[in-house]
Amino acid sequence: MFGEGDIQTAHAYREIANIYKTLGRSQGVLEYSEKAVEIIENLYGEKHSDLINLYHDLAMVSQSLQNYQQAIEYDLKALDIQKSIFAKNIKALFL
Repeated sequence: MFGEGDIQTAHAYREIANIYKTLGRSQGVLEYSEKAVEIIENLYGEKHSDLINLYHDLAMVSQSLQNYQQAIEYDLKALDIQKSIFAKNIKALFL
């Protein structure tokens, strides 16, 4: 059974955000993407790979709303996670 803090709920929120994206409804994208981010961060921490695309989507929507500073912050979060994951994978190759 799925609850508010379940990964399946986060995936459902992501899908709802994608529908809003298709409809061009930026506020819906923001609302449901942020809900998905919150669940994933609570379950897996702030450096999980599922967050990369969510943050990038949030950055794109923020940019379309001319909230450029917020867009930069979201893209920097996505980049930080990518660097963190890449660094862990490289280290694992040489251990």
